[in-house]
Amino acid sequence: MGFVRPAHAARGRGRLTPAALAADIHSMRLSLVLGVALLAAGCGSTARHLSPAEPSARAAAGTAATVISTTATPPTTAPAAVTTRVAAPAAPPPPRLPRLPLASRWALPPIVRLEAAAAAPAGARRRVARSTVLALAPAARRAVAGGAGLAVLAPLANLPRAAAPVLVLDARGRTAHVQATSIAATRALLTALLALPRAARPTILLERAAADGADAQGPPRPRPGELASLAPVYVAAGNRYGVDWRVLAAINEVETGLGSNLSTSTAGAVGWMQFMPGTWREYGVDASGDGVADPYDPEDAIYAAARLLQANGAARDLRRAIFAYNHAWWYVDRVLRIAASLPQTPA
Repeated sequence: MGFVRPAHAARGRGRLTPAALAADIHSMRLSLVLGVALLAAGCGSTARHLSPAEPSARAAAGTAATVISTTATPPTTAPAAVTTRVAAPAAPPPPRLPRLPLASRWALPPIVRLEAAAAAPAGARRRVARSTVLALAPAARRAVAGGAGLAVLAPLANLPRAAAPVLVLDARGRTAHVQATSIAATRALLTALLALPRAARPTILLERAAADGADAQGPPRPRPGELASLAPVYVAAGNRYGVDWRVLAAINEVETGLGSNLSTSTAGAVGWMQFMPGTWREYGVDASGDGVADPYDPEDAIYAAARLLQANGAARDLRRAIFAYNHAWWYVDRVLRIAASLPQTPA
């Protein structure tokens, strides 16, 4: 391929005018552009079009040109493999714990009626009869000996041992009536049953205990100055924290006259057992179950006092534990003297 012949070459060696020079330059420029374009096409190159901004910019400069790209087209690559994770099906929500049919926190634990979902496994009679988780009533023991209730009692016999056994009231066919020893134990029993595999989980029906209405009110409320109504609280708190109930009663007597004088002390102590606010924040408890730890609630205050005495080492040195409660040895002597005057077991 040859370049376009300059215009002045055709005219020989005559004088080169400006117009002829411009024409020659234009011809050479056009030949160069065409040559490069053909060369690029032969080498497999691709042309790049001007961006929208480039033609206007070049037109403004008074130059018309075509830009040729010498960048080879990148080879086409296979698309990367796409891995899709399929989420495992969501596990069904655990069964909800049935609402216990209770009139109050003092209500008797409900009767739990259970109906077996599967046949009794081999060796169920021996396992149920010797289980330490179950306490068989005489009627239930006779029924189990005859083969009744084994299908529903076998899963119970395999449950972890609780603080107290579950009472089996009766057993008939594939059903049984059982009762835990407390409301808390009933909740634990139901939670354990609902955790069993669906195939082994019995049908659960709660029934109110026959004497529930009579016991719904619980023991009488503690009354200020009345030892008989306060004694059950002293005993329960003492058993909970390992403190003699008589010591709690004596401290209550010295501090507030068994709750008959709840005035704030000159030092700022408050409530039935005269706690300083900072000490109450550390040792106060909600023994009454109303959701509030209240130093003016006799149960909360008495339990908190027992807890404080335990923390002060009452099991090792009772005198020093009482001294830590109120820093005066005359106070210690008076509390122990009152405690010694009370019977070991409340009337």
